[in-house]
Amino acid sequence: MLVFRTIAMLLACAPMAAPAWAADPVVIKRTGKWVLNYDTDSCHLLAEFGTGEARMFVRFSRFTPGDGLDLSMYSEKLTSSRSAVDAKVDFGLGSGPADARVMYANAGKFSVMLFGSVRLDGWNRIAKDGESGEDVAPKVTPEQEARVTSLTYSAQFRSPVRLEFGSLANPLAQMRDCTANLVRTWGYDPDVQAALTRSVTPKGAPSKWLRDKDYPSEAVRNRQSGIVQFRLDVDSDGRVLGCHVLARTDPDAFADHTCKTLRARAVFDPALDAQGKPVRSFFVSKVTFKLG
Repeated sequence: MLVFRTIAMLLACAPMAAPAWAADPVVIKRTGKWVLNYDTDSCHLLAEFGTGEARMFVRFSRFTPGDGLDLSMYSEKLTSSRSAVDAKVDFGLGSGPADARVMYANAGKFSVMLFGSVRLDGWNRIAKDGESGEDVAPKVTPEQEARVTSLTYSAQFRSPVRLEFGSLANPLAQMRDCTANLVRTWGYDPDVQAALTRSVTPKGAPSKWLRDKDYPSEAVRNRQSGIVQFRLDVDSDGRVLGCHVLARTDPDAFADHTCKTLRARAVFDPALDAQGKPVRSFFVSKVTFKLG
């Protein structure tokens, strides 16, 4: 994820540590079935939780095959005077709570908590306290997905909450089918992409792709923040062939400027297939525009 904070755009931004569960979590159970939405450029898994004032909707999204899940929560009671806070998320696989950064937004009558990308196993490539950390993410297995039956989260200034929803084995198996179909509709062979020995790899630091002057001037005047999820199609020589916005927040200027700039500045080493031959592939990431 690319994070743009007034004078810098960073490849990743480590949130400050939030406190561990300070109290027993409030338990909210799933009250509706998981529904999988097949959008043109994304796959969304949505379910209703709770009743009355505790009623909320939880959505897991994927914009590409992989183990990351974009987590969003919708409720009429999630309002906050802050635009973003530190949080922790735990899916109960024994790795302990993982750090997260939550942004608050509005969607019609609902307030939204945007957790960004999370993993069931809590793995995070960002090193802490000077540690080197792991560079390659371990694979989240179907067995691990089957063991996940709840999600506990704690955001600053809020009591911890545990969402109980039953095993994710079948819902996430369906989501894998959905993301494979996404790749196919983009013009790629899902089997070839799944067998890559090297994914599309940025040359140099992606943090240099966007600069201070790239923050849209109108958004600066209006003190607006925004998020743009994008896909870059990259040929077998590492050249960017196209940019596609997969999801975005208002205003349009963030999305328009992101694609225009990335097409001009992003440079890659191409993906390699199972035989080590350069092949056409794609790069999916996210830019967060936020004024300090």
